[in-house]
Amino acid sequence: MGTQSAISPAKCQCTSASGSTTSSSIERLPTELLDEILRYLYLEGALRCALVARAWVPRARRVIYGQISLSTRHDDEALRCWKLCHTLSACPDARYSVRYLEMCVYPWANNALLLHLGWLNDLRAGQLRRITIRVVDAETPTAHIRSVLLASPARTSVTVLDVSGRFLNREAGPASSPRTFDFPRLESLSVTLDRNDVCLAWHPLRCARLSHLTIRAYGYTEAMSQLMDTLAESVVSLHIQWPSAVGISLEDPERTAMSRALSKLAQLEKLHINLNLAEPAPILDDVLPHLRCLKELKCTAGTCSAHVFSCLPPTLERLYMYYPSEKGYSLVDPALLRYGSTVALRVASGDLALRTFHYAIKSEPKIEEEFTEECRNAGIEFLGWSFYHDR
Repeated sequence: MGTQSAISPAKCQCTSASGSTTSSSIERLPTELLDEILRYLYLEGALRCALVARAWVPRARRVIYGQISLSTRHDDEALRCWKLCHTLSACPDARYSVRYLEMCVYPWANNALLLHLGWLNDLRAGQLRRITIRVVDAETPTAHIRSVLLASPARTSVTVLDVSGRFLNREAGPASSPRTFDFPRLESLSVTLDRNDVCLAWHPLRCARLSHLTIRAYGYTEAMSQLMDTLAESVVSLHIQWPSAVGISLEDPERTAMSRALSKLAQLEKLHINLNLAEPAPILDDVLPHLRCLKELKCTAGTCSAHVFSCLPPTLERLYMYYPSEKGYSLVDPALLRYGSTVALRVASGDLALRTFHYAIKSEPKIEEEFTEECRNAGIEFLGWSFYHDR
């Protein structure tokens, strides 16, 4: 259903023989069907559908106000922010439709944005499911906005939270003391870290239901280890990404600290470690023997050595290895699969549960061909460089 084909209110009515107006059948669509239709509409289409019939307004409103984005970067954005927040404050039906809140925080607009957030205190329990807070500048103070969010029902209802490390930092000064941030329903947490995020200045986190953790950074920082240490008992899925266009070096002390933190994730079932390294740093060789529940591993070139094939935990079912960028070609020996025979032997003997192995890393054709045959005999679905390179 396209957004340009909304139905006119006049076409939703018919006139009986006596001259009275009755509602047509389109106004009496089952609510489940109407919700499914509206789910595919963008804002413009939802606004038009709200004009079709009075019964459609509440459900169209869920699309119109379901996702709210607030920013005060420019004057026109600030005016839009003020109008939108005024509507949410004045109209309970609109306010109760909000499920996803995104805020962009700028250093010169922190107080201005704070003035528009009073409606958060009037949300229903369990209503707001997802919050994204973008801190544009590392020096932007976030204590005021953080205090508003934590004091509102949003804290106890959010299930997906995406923030910068700055949001969790304590403010400088003797009056600032550590305070535990409790998110009782939080299931997924994404944190973007900066080199300036000092772990000793962080507020502790308590997330009883947390299962998925994503860490984005531009190199190693102590805050990365602190996050994993704090949430080690609950995390079952972890994604670490260094989205840098330039390869990043990992010093020996940093590698040791990172390996130690990863090794504590005893409940981890999925690990995706995407590091754009300037030189090999085989973190996984140290970590994998400790991850006894791991079922899926996705890793980039340089994060492991040939020794990794004997370190794979027995529970591992899916293995994906690939390059983070073209510059990573030099991080892996083209003959690395020569040592992969260990995988096929372990699977054949019942010591390893591996069933899927995708190796999108350049390898010598002869070695890859022999390894493919070994995997086929062991019952492993293997896709190598020859498969990915042709695409």
